[in-house]
Amino acid sequence: MKWLSTLLDRGYPILEALTFLKMNLSDKQKVLLEQQIKVMKEGGSFHQALMNLSFHRDVLGYLYFAEQHGNLSFALREGSSLVEQKVQYKKRLVKILQYPLFLLAITLIIFSVLNFWLLPEFAMLFESMNTEGNILLSLMLLSAKWLPRFILFLFLFLVVILFYLIHLYRNIPLVKRMEWMSKLPLYGYYIQKFYSQFFAIQLSQLLRGGLSIYEAISHFEKQSHFPLFQVEAKEMKKELKSGESLSSIVETRMYFEKELTQAILLGSANGDLARELYFYSKLSTEKLEETLNKRLSVIQPTIFIMIGLMIMGIYLAIMQPTFQMINGL
Repeated sequence: MKWLSTLLDRGYPILEALTFLKMNLSDKQKVLLEQQIKVMKEGGSFHQALMNLSFHRDVLGYLYFAEQHGNLSFALREGSSLVEQKVQYKKRLVKILQYPLFLLAITLIIFSVLNFWLLPEFAMLFESMNTEGNILLSLMLLSAKWLPRFILFLFLFLVVILFYLIHLYRNIPLVKRMEWMSKLPLYGYYIQKFYSQFFAIQLSQLLRGGLSIYEAISHFEKQSHFPLFQVEAKEMKKELKSGESLSSIVETRMYFEKELTQAILLGSANGDLARELYFYSKLSTEKLEETLNKRLSVIQPTIFIMIGLMIMGIYLAIMQPTFQMINGL
């Protein structure tokens, strides 16, 4: 997508650009792309070709709207940036978690070995010497007995809750479902960010293409990649017909950010709604990146602190009984 965007910016027609890109693909990819080039030559759209190639829903959404406003290069560039950003954050998260989770697994294994084999031996030794055991040792022996049962109970409880939530989720109307999800801690923040950014950037480009707000909203209804917008666009059109402003309509949707309403009000006031929506989407993306970076930076230290506390507990559980036993000799 990124390469194709660059070629289109340099003046290549879409079919020539795809043929050029085909040279840098694997044999399997060449065959797949050649099939879709043939479909396009026979009258099929580029959007349909990428649907046939099972491209991501977010990308297909960008390309559907590109067919409406005509700026395919922009849609390819923005769509590729979106996908690239997601891939980078996933890789970064995996990289952050790899080493701490490895240490945590090793620590849990050591903790289990101590709980099941070494600490019971200490307890028997204390009993044989008529020496009073310490509180920490008693607690660790108690955890060795009840922790596996607690973990099993917790796992079964979570499985039951998960199935119940899935059943409940499927039976809630789509709009109510998204409103509920937007209220969730942490995850709700990303729901609001994604839908606000997508709505703003697509509406901005449609307005720049010369469409009215009503006509632009109609295209959200016609697309099939985001069912929420498909359903909500019908209601938005009714409200627009009844004289409601776009800002008041957006303000009532809980899955949109408050900042989106402010951007629409500002754009309506200065007569350049398309520009304000575009700037809002860019600023919102930057804010999201900052938030993700901060939260990712907290994950690793938190896991290290947990591991450190567990290691201290293991050390104390071994050394304190040992010192107590030496003092009793």
